[in-house]
Amino acid sequence: MSLGSALSSALSGLAANTRAVDVISGNLANALTEGFAPREVTLAATRDGRGVQVTGIVRQVDLGLLSDRRLADSARAASEVQAAFARAVESSVGTPGAPNSLTGRLATLEVALETAATRPEDTNRLDAVLSAAQDLTAGINDAAADIARLRTAADRDIATTVQELNAGLQEVAALNVQITAGQSRGTDITALEGQRQRTIDTLSLIVPLRQVPRGDASVALVTTAGGMLLDGRAVKLTFAATPLVTPQMTHQEGQLSGIAIDGVDVPIGADRGPLQGGRLGALLDIRDRASVEANSKLDALARDLVERFQAPGLDATRAPGAPGLLTDAGAIFEAGNALGLAGRIAVTRLVDPSQGGALFRLRDGLGATGGG
Repeated sequence: MSLGSALSSALSGLAANTRAVDVISGNLANALTEGFAPREVTLAATRDGRGVQVTGIVRQVDLGLLSDRRLADSARAASEVQAAFARAVESSVGTPGAPNSLTGRLATLEVALETAATRPEDTNRLDAVLSAAQDLTAGINDAAADIARLRTAADRDIATTVQELNAGLQEVAALNVQITAGQSRGTDITALEGQRQRTIDTLSLIVPLRQVPRGDASVALVTTAGGMLLDGRAVKLTFAATPLVTPQMTHQEGQLSGIAIDGVDVPIGADRGPLQGGRLGALLDIRDRASVEANSKLDALARDLVERFQAPGLDATRAPGAPGLLTDAGAIFEAGNALGLAGRIAVTRLVDPSQGGALFRLRDGLGATGGG
């Protein structure tokens, strides 16, 4: 071997070693960076066999482990959304036994009625009954309003999440193009691959995803439920938020928006359809199931209370068809009008002096014209 060949071989080795040192230092510097994967230099002999050359830089990624981690992150994101909703409902309804909880207010009304029954001539005790009844109905009204706000917020968050998903899919599609072009030119594409991984990690919080490698270094994205979101091009998801969601509105009846993929409506929910799971599925579940069930239970409580006080034979002075102490927005409750009753339950004005009523009617009957 000539001296020139020996020097050339040594220089190629030094160049390759310098590149390897750069990669190692980068690995150490970014060891704690989220989404970073260790990189490794690949080497090969030169064509004349008298040196070494860098053929590329490869990211060391365990795709199976990465997929499992994304699925776990997606499940955690869904659980966090559902837990936040449960905490909000608990805060609104209150824990059993707490003074300001619905059960506490109901107990206060019961005690006030029993106390007034022992001395019905005491106006202060009658006033305590009125205050306890109004406090109870106000608590039920407030809880129903809180659940309506949570449902409206979930609908609004669905719209924001769909926008984030669309933007992320477009970003991954653009990165696919850049990575494919970089690979064909022989340039280092590891930085772009790391950026793509971080973007997909973020999308997997919205909906659980599987990453499918393609032969040109690009990837396709499909949900675990079988919905193709990206393969060459990104799909377009559409959703229309509703400014105010009331208890009467449902997706099944068409008052609330569903989600369409490329213009085709898909089944939605936490446990069905191509978008099930993740933060998006949890938000849809809150809007269409959890909040509806919570509101239904409040309506059932309100109905039980109203029907108890307007039961026939309870008050001989009450005219037929007239409401009892607790009313449906001041009117008699009709069995077919239970939906949303928690937001309408109220104490009759006949016993409220501030509305022209009189406290003695709590004792003598809602139809009494004078105190007995």
